[in-house]
Amino acid sequence: MLLIAFFFFVIIYRQKELMELNEIKYDVSTITAVDFSCELEISERDYMDFLNNEYKPKAKHLTSPGLYLKQYLKKKIDEMLSNYFRLTERLGKDKLKELSEVQRMSSQFKNLQKRIQETFQPFIEDQYRVRVAEVAFAYENKKIIDLLKLRGKKIRQMRYDLVDDLDKEIISLIKDEKEYYRLTRPVCAFITFFKERGKDQAMKFSKLNKLRDSQDHHRALDYFVQHTIFNQIPYFKDAPDPTNIIWENRHINYWTFISKLGLSFLFLGIILISQFYLIYSMKKMTLQNMMKYQTVDCNSIYDVYGSSESDKIKYAYTEYQNEIDSNGKVPLNGNLQCFCTDMFKAGNSKD
Repeated sequence: MLLIAFFFFVIIYRQKELMELNEIKYDVSTITAVDFSCELEISERDYMDFLNNEYKPKAKHLTSPGLYLKQYLKKKIDEMLSNYFRLTERLGKDKLKELSEVQRMSSQFKNLQKRIQETFQPFIEDQYRVRVAEVAFAYENKKIIDLLKLRGKKIRQMRYDLVDDLDKEIISLIKDEKEYYRLTRPVCAFITFFKERGKDQAMKFSKLNKLRDSQDHHRALDYFVQHTIFNQIPYFKDAPDPTNIIWENRHINYWTFISKLGLSFLFLGIILISQFYLIYSMKKMTLQNMMKYQTVDCNSIYDVYGSSESDKIKYAYTEYQNEIDSNGKVPLNGNLQCFCTDMFKAGNSKD
């Protein structure tokens, strides 16, 4: 038995190793841009902070806010994650903790940090640098997308008179200052890195910053408070596959999604309860009919109540009258059923 159990364990372990290898092969063979990308939400407060503190004081007039924001995010994220990667990977957790203690206890931490960076700079410049390849923005542009989709539909239908009306509506939407600001304000940024480790470092950075506010607070993480975007610590999350994004639905926030999901579950619950009640009622009615109209042995009925025509008619009529008087609540004993069966057979034999 022990030998059989040993071989069974070896086979299961071998199958587990093969499954893990197959998962790795599948992951490598299906690499897409999502494996190198993460998402960063940009609230209206964040965007206004960028315009007031970064774009207006520093940007040239020929640079658009969108282009300057892209350059700003590239620079900040590249610097922030590269510093994080250097400290966590090159110096190690113990050294990081030591540097954090120095930061809290000594005002000379910045000089120490500078000397450390100068010492390791030749070794960590390329090895530990996280580089951002591209930054793409998503906008709250549901209105204009719906209008453009409707415009394309009318062009396919050759309804050019309605196309002109839609063009005017689109132009008026763009000329409206409030709507134009809403259409051109980025609501989130999709950040793509040159290497997959860039996304990994971004996700680790966000995870560790969330732990700082939890019970697993690590004092060594206090150093990263200095790394901010829009004057706050950024939190990255996995980016969705571009083929799975419905761009006109990007305006739906978390609480709207939760409320709609709750309504959907409520609607499904009402349907399930209604179906349960309907099935229960029909099953109850079926059981009542089975109890009321049971399968009877007419020969046994005739042995008890008599088999003459007068007896059959008498007891059948009595049973029928009891059924009417009790409104179907009195169970049938079988006389009426046997009488009706005999009458049906007699009528078919005559035909």
